[in-house]
Amino acid sequence: MAKRFAPIIGAFMVATIAAGLSSCSGVRSLADRLVVPDRPQSQSAKLRDQVFEALRVPEREIRFEGGPSQTYWLLPPLPFAVTSDFTREGNRFTLRFNLHVDTEHAPAAEPPEEVGSMVLLHGWGGESSMMLPWAASFSALGYRTPLVDLRNHGLSGAAPAGYGLREGQDIVHLIRYLRAQGELPRPIYLLGLSYGASAAIVAAAQLDGEIDGLIALAPFDDPTEAIGGMIESVKSDRSGFARRARAAFVRQRYTPEQIDAAIAEAGERLDLDLRNPGVGDALSRVNACTLLIRGVKDDIVPVQASRRLAARNARVELIELANDDHITLAMRFGWLGEPLVEWTAGGASDGDCRPPNLPPDPLATAPGD
Repeated sequence: MAKRFAPIIGAFMVATIAAGLSSCSGVRSLADRLVVPDRPQSQSAKLRDQVFEALRVPEREIRFEGGPSQTYWLLPPLPFAVTSDFTREGNRFTLRFNLHVDTEHAPAAEPPEEVGSMVLLHGWGGESSMMLPWAASFSALGYRTPLVDLRNHGLSGAAPAGYGLREGQDIVHLIRYLRAQGELPRPIYLLGLSYGASAAIVAAAQLDGEIDGLIALAPFDDPTEAIGGMIESVKSDRSGFARRARAAFVRQRYTPEQIDAAIAEAGERLDLDLRNPGVGDALSRVNACTLLIRGVKDDIVPVQASRRLAARNARVELIELANDDHITLAMRFGWLGEPLVEWTAGGASDGDCRPPNLPPDPLATAPGD
């Protein structure tokens, strides 16, 4: 394969991740959104399609009995040069992500040796392209990286949402299918973000002995806390006229009583207990080494959620990052990527579940801290 890309600037992630938050405003009811999330148009999805078309990585679709159609891409190890520049000043942050692969003009840039698989699961209201920077980073380090659109997201089909429970089952089917096709080499790790992290936990509980580790970024065990946190973050956003107007609209439209009523309606329609869909119980059954990573400044998934989850299993290592919130955590692949890969080769692979050795956080001395 000989492909060359000009550097790609990835500030698109900010808009992609924020899309799930902004969808709280609009004409659809909150209960409708909780049952079937909006599918906003995403610049990152267009970028993913351009990159994968150039690399001849095809879009794939499969459907398992009783489930929706599932769209995914399988990125092989490639000699990507991945750089990122993440900066923050107060509550404002900027991400620039450059991806470059050149096998035609740089003969030394051979594909990296394949070392395993890293299955990537995105957050609520987004789709697989949200995880493209993580995928490129892991691909450059030798991992085969499936990127999956979860049910009701991206190009995958519609089906009752499960807030981790049903999505995790979909991932179990996909992993076993890819293993049977010889396309997902061991060791296999799951990495999920927020909604995707909860789905990864549920999948890991059902894949005992079939996966080798789990990395959960800001998962939740009580979706109602995350729903309330998401709405509150929109209500309090005053960064610009349009967002202030949206915040005023959401404050008026969604009172605590209306939120509770919407959650009750959505749970009934989904036949699901939204206060306890079973993520914590699933984590208690996971035997693989697990990292649970959260940002201390996260105001969407509360601190008690991560600590409740960590307390369910002695093989869980809880890591709290002092300088991150729910959104910025998704953008820290430049800092976290290599240490997580080292963890898969060390503490996770030998079974003693030692935590990763993180280098100093480059944001620790950033302006505004």
